[in-house]
Parts: sequence; C-alpha cells; structure tokens
Amino acid sequence: MTDRGAVLAGGGAGVGYLAVLAFTPTLHELPAASLPLLFGTGVVAGVVAGTLAEDRTDHHGLLAGSLAGAVAGAAIVLVFFANEPYGVFNGLNRLAATELSRFDIVFRYPDATTGFIAGSCWTIIASIGAYTGGIAPRLRGELIRE
Repeated sequence: MTDRGAVLAGGGAGVGYLAVLAFTPTLHELPAASLPLLFGTGVVAGVVAGTLAEDRTDHHGLLAGSLAGAVAGAAIVLVFFANEPYGVFNGLNRLAATELSRFDIVFRYPDATTGFIAGSCWTIIASIGAYTGGIAPRLRGELIRE
C-alpha cells in the first residue's frame, strides 16, 4: 500500500531542493556541477519518502522521485526555451550547448533534444529516488541503534 503522505513529503522536499538550486545565483556559473546537483533531487525525494513511509518498500522513493523529476523536466524545458539564467538549469543549458554542439542532429532537432534531456533527467531522478527510498529505512534503523 502506498503511503501518500510520505510520497507527497518526498516530492515536496525534492521540489524545494530544486527551487533552491534554481534560485541560487552563482550556480549558473558552474555548468559541470549542474548534473550532480540536479540528480541530488532524487536523493532528497527518495530519502524523505523512504524514511516517512510506513511500509518499507522502494516504490515510495520512486513515486516521490518521479514527482520531483517531472518538475525538474518541466523546468529544464522552460529554461531551455526561454534561455533565461536560472541557477543550475542554466548551467545545464550551457553544458548541453557546449558539449552537444559537435553533433549536427542537435541543431536539426532542438525540440527533440530538449525533450530527450528533460525526459532523461526525469527518469534518472526517479531511479535515484527509488534506490534511496529503498535504502533510507535501513539507514534510519542503523542510526537509531547507535
């Protein structure tokens, strides 16, 4: 059974983490750090959901990570199309522009490339959320015993 409160709390924590990343002004200067910071959203969402869930399964982290990943994907699409400097998303935009510029297909299909990047980030964030949501209860139990 799914603990909706845990999923919503994990998704909310992930979205809050994204908001901090989006509105931290110096992060747009660090394109190389944008991916690890963005994927940390899955860690935050999964750990919160997995810790708060009553039944200790990893699907809570998956659902919370999917919620936060959907918001991240939407933010990526908005920032890429608006070309506005919003924290870590602008760093990701700059990283994609510099690293993917050597492939001609990126210039032929920019909308598909943006969708692929957003969908990939969503999938990776949800997967990381599932993993951390599954191990969070075990970590909590080990920390309580100490």
